[in-house]
Amino acid sequence: MKLYLAEKIIRDCGGIAKTSVLNAGGIENYEISRLCAGGYIRRIRHGYYSLSEMSDEAILSAVLPEGIVCMQSALYHYGYGSRPDIWNVALPRSVSRSKLSMECISFRPYFIRGELIDLGRTTDSFGNSFLDIYNRERTVCDLFRYRRRIADDAFAEALNAYARDINKDVRRLFEYSEIMNLTDKIKEVMNVLLSEHYTTDIEI
Repeated sequence: MKLYLAEKIIRDCGGIAKTSVLNAGGIENYEISRLCAGGYIRRIRHGYYSLSEMSDEAILSAVLPEGIVCMQSALYHYGYGSRPDIWNVALPRSVSRSKLSMECISFRPYFIRGELIDLGRTTDSFGNSFLDIYNRERTVCDLFRYRRRIADDAFAEALNAYARDINKDVRRLFEYSEIMNLTDKIKEVMNVLLSEHYTTDIEI
Protein backbone atom coordinates (compact mmCIF):
# COMPACT_ATOMS: atom_id res chain seq x y z
CA MET A 1 0.00 0.00 0.00
CA LYS A 2 1.16 3.51 -0.77
CA LEU A 3 0.26 4.87 2.65
CA TYR A 4 2.93 7.53 2.97
CA LEU A 5 2.35 8.77 -0.55
CA ALA A 6 -1.40 9.00 0.08
CA GLU A 7 -0.84 10.87 3.33
CA LYS A 8 1.48 13.36 1.62
CA ILE A 9 -0.97 14.00 -1.21
CA ILE A 10 -3.87 14.52 1.19
CA ARG A 11 -1.83 16.83 3.45
CA ASP A 12 -0.71 18.84 0.43
CA CYS A 13 -4.39 19.26 -0.49
CA GLY A 14 -5.18 20.72 2.94
CA GLY A 15 -6.50 17.53 4.51
CA ILE A 16 -9.01 16.41 1.88
CA ALA A 17 -8.16 15.05 -1.58
CA LYS A 18 -10.26 14.00 -4.55
CA THR A 19 -9.93 10.59 -6.18
CA SER A 20 -8.59 12.24 -9.33
CA VAL A 21 -5.79 13.91 -7.39
CA LEU A 22 -4.81 10.66 -5.70
CA ASN A 23 -4.87 8.88 -9.06
CA ALA A 24 -2.71 11.58 -10.61
CA GLY A 25 -0.25 11.13 -7.75
CA GLY A 26 0.17 7.45 -8.55
CA ILE A 27 -2.43 5.79 -6.32
CA GLU A 28 -4.91 3.53 -8.09
CA ASN A 29 -8.56 3.13 -7.06
CA TYR A 30 -7.99 -0.37 -5.65
CA GLU A 31 -5.19 1.03 -3.47
CA ILE A 32 -7.49 3.78 -2.22
CA SER A 33 -10.05 1.11 -1.28
CA ARG A 34 -7.40 -0.85 0.63
CA LEU A 35 -6.27 2.24 2.52
CA CYS A 36 -9.87 2.94 3.53
CA ALA A 37 -10.48 -0.67 4.57
CA GLY A 38 -7.34 -0.55 6.71
CA GLY A 39 -8.48 2.62 8.45
CA TYR A 40 -5.55 4.65 7.15
CA ILE A 41 -7.71 7.19 5.32
CA ARG A 42 -11.43 8.04 5.50
CA ARG A 43 -13.90 8.28 2.68
CA ILE A 44 -15.90 11.43 3.31
CA ARG A 45 -18.23 11.00 0.37
CA HIS A 46 -17.97 9.68 -3.15
CA GLY A 47 -14.67 10.88 -4.59
CA TYR A 48 -13.34 12.64 -1.47
CA TYR A 49 -10.90 11.32 1.16
CA SER A 50 -9.27 12.61 4.33
CA LEU A 51 -6.63 11.41 6.76
CA SER A 52 -7.96 9.02 9.37
CA GLU A 53 -7.04 11.35 12.25
CA MET A 54 -8.86 14.35 10.79
CA SER A 55 -11.53 15.41 13.27
CA ASP A 56 -15.23 15.76 12.51
CA GLU A 57 -14.89 19.48 13.17
CA ALA A 58 -12.09 19.85 10.63
CA ILE A 59 -14.05 17.88 8.05
CA LEU A 60 -17.17 19.98 8.57
CA SER A 61 -15.12 23.15 8.20
CA ALA A 62 -13.57 21.94 4.95
CA VAL A 63 -16.57 20.27 3.32
CA LEU A 64 -19.40 22.52 4.53
CA PRO A 65 -17.96 26.05 4.82
CA GLU A 66 -21.52 27.38 4.40
CA GLY A 67 -22.66 25.45 7.46
CA ILE A 68 -23.44 26.98 10.85
CA VAL A 69 -23.53 24.90 14.03
CA CYS A 70 -27.02 25.21 15.51
CA MET A 71 -29.68 23.73 17.79
CA GLN A 72 -28.50 20.85 20.05
CA SER A 73 -24.91 21.12 18.83
CA ALA A 74 -24.84 24.83 19.71
CA LEU A 75 -26.55 24.14 23.04
CA TYR A 76 -23.83 21.65 23.94
CA HIS A 77 -21.11 24.09 22.88
CA TYR A 78 -22.50 26.77 25.21
CA GLY A 79 -23.06 24.35 28.08
CA TYR A 80 -26.85 24.43 27.77
CA GLY A 81 -27.39 20.74 27.05
CA SER A 82 -25.91 17.29 26.58
CA ARG A 83 -23.81 16.23 23.60
CA PRO A 84 -26.06 15.21 20.68
CA ASP A 85 -25.54 11.98 18.76
CA ILE A 86 -25.34 13.89 15.47
CA TRP A 87 -24.24 17.33 14.37
CA ASN A 88 -26.94 19.94 13.84
CA VAL A 89 -25.99 22.31 11.03
CA ALA A 90 -27.88 25.25 9.52
CA LEU A 91 -27.45 25.66 5.78
CA PRO A 92 -28.70 28.08 3.14
CA ARG A 93 -31.44 26.62 0.98
CA SER A 94 -29.23 27.12 -2.06
CA VAL A 95 -26.53 24.70 -0.84
CA SER A 96 -25.63 21.89 -3.24
CA ARG A 97 -27.34 18.71 -2.09
CA SER A 98 -24.28 16.70 -3.15
CA LYS A 99 -22.50 18.09 -0.08
CA LEU A 100 -25.03 16.45 2.21
CA SER A 101 -24.04 12.87 1.44
CA MET A 102 -21.10 12.59 3.83
CA GLU A 103 -20.39 9.01 4.87
CA CYS A 104 -18.13 9.59 7.89
CA ILE A 105 -20.19 12.21 9.76
CA SER A 106 -23.84 12.08 10.78
CA PHE A 107 -25.58 15.45 10.77
CA ARG A 108 -29.05 16.95 10.59
CA PRO A 109 -29.40 19.86 8.18
CA TYR A 110 -31.64 22.84 8.92
CA PHE A 111 -32.33 24.74 5.72
CA ILE A 112 -32.69 28.46 6.45
CA ARG A 113 -34.09 31.08 4.13
CA GLY A 114 -31.77 33.80 2.93
CA GLU A 115 -32.76 36.70 5.16
CA LEU A 116 -32.25 34.68 8.34
CA ILE A 117 -29.20 32.57 7.56
CA ASP A 118 -26.67 35.12 8.87
CA LEU A 119 -28.66 36.39 11.87
CA GLY A 120 -26.53 35.68 14.95
CA ARG A 121 -23.76 34.03 12.95
CA THR A 122 -20.36 34.04 14.63
CA THR A 123 -17.21 31.91 14.73
CA ASP A 124 -15.82 29.95 17.65
CA SER A 125 -13.14 27.42 18.47
CA PHE A 126 -13.94 23.71 18.38
CA GLY A 127 -10.76 21.99 19.49
CA ASN A 128 -8.18 22.70 16.83
CA SER A 129 -10.75 23.94 14.33
CA PHE A 130 -12.91 27.01 13.96
CA LEU A 131 -16.55 26.68 12.92
CA ASP A 132 -19.33 29.13 12.29
CA ILE A 133 -21.98 28.83 14.99
CA TYR A 134 -25.10 30.73 15.96
CA ASN A 135 -24.62 32.86 19.06
CA ARG A 136 -26.50 32.25 22.28
CA GLU A 137 -29.46 34.46 21.46
CA ARG A 138 -30.05 33.05 17.99
CA THR A 139 -29.79 29.55 19.45
CA VAL A 140 -32.48 30.33 22.02
CA CYS A 141 -34.71 31.77 19.30
CA ASP A 142 -34.24 28.60 17.27
CA LEU A 143 -35.34 26.55 20.28
CA PHE A 144 -38.72 28.25 20.06
CA ARG A 145 -38.80 28.15 16.30
CA TYR A 146 -38.21 24.39 16.21
CA ARG A 147 -39.98 23.66 19.49
CA ARG A 148 -41.47 20.38 18.29
CA ARG A 149 -38.06 18.94 17.48
CA ILE A 150 -36.70 19.06 21.02
CA ALA A 151 -37.83 17.19 24.13
CA ASP A 152 -39.51 19.10 26.96
CA ASP A 153 -36.74 18.38 29.47
CA ALA A 154 -34.01 19.47 27.05
CA PHE A 155 -35.98 22.63 26.21
CA ALA A 156 -36.34 23.58 29.87
CA GLU A 157 -32.70 22.73 30.64
CA ALA A 158 -31.48 24.99 27.85
CA LEU A 159 -33.64 27.97 28.82
CA ASN A 160 -32.69 27.73 32.48
CA ALA A 161 -29.02 27.50 31.55
CA TYR A 162 -29.31 30.57 29.32
CA ALA A 163 -31.05 32.54 32.09
CA ARG A 164 -28.12 31.80 34.43
CA ASP A 165 -25.44 32.55 31.82
CA ILE A 166 -23.46 35.69 32.63
CA ASN A 167 -22.63 36.06 28.93
CA LYS A 168 -26.26 36.35 27.78
CA ASP A 169 -27.50 39.47 26.01
CA VAL A 170 -31.20 39.86 26.74
CA ARG A 171 -31.63 42.97 24.59
CA ARG A 172 -30.22 41.11 21.61
CA LEU A 173 -32.47 38.13 22.37
CA PHE A 174 -35.59 40.26 22.10
CA GLU A 175 -34.26 42.01 18.98
CA TYR A 176 -33.84 38.65 17.32
CA SER A 177 -37.25 37.51 18.50
CA GLU A 178 -38.87 40.42 16.68
CA ILE A 179 -36.97 39.70 13.47
CA MET A 180 -37.98 36.04 13.63
CA ASN A 181 -41.61 36.76 14.60
CA LEU A 182 -41.24 34.97 17.93
CA THR A 183 -41.71 37.90 20.31
CA ASP A 184 -44.86 36.74 22.08
CA LYS A 185 -43.67 33.15 22.54
CA ILE A 186 -40.26 34.15 23.86
CA LYS A 187 -41.34 36.98 26.13
CA GLU A 188 -44.02 34.85 27.76
CA VAL A 189 -41.41 32.41 29.02
CA MET A 190 -38.25 34.48 29.26
CA ASN A 191 -39.73 37.38 31.21
CA VAL A 192 -40.40 34.92 34.02
CA LEU A 193 -36.93 33.41 33.86
CA LEU A 194 -35.16 36.72 33.62
CA SER A 195 -37.11 38.61 36.26
CA GLU A 196 -35.28 39.83 39.33
CA HIS A 197 -37.35 37.48 41.45
CA TYR A 198 -36.21 34.41 39.49
CA THR A 199 -34.81 31.88 41.96
CA THR A 200 -35.67 28.38 40.74
CA ASP A 201 -35.69 26.46 37.50
CA ILE A 202 -38.92 26.35 35.54
CA GLU A 203 -40.54 23.24 34.20
CA ILE A 204 -41.92 23.17 30.67
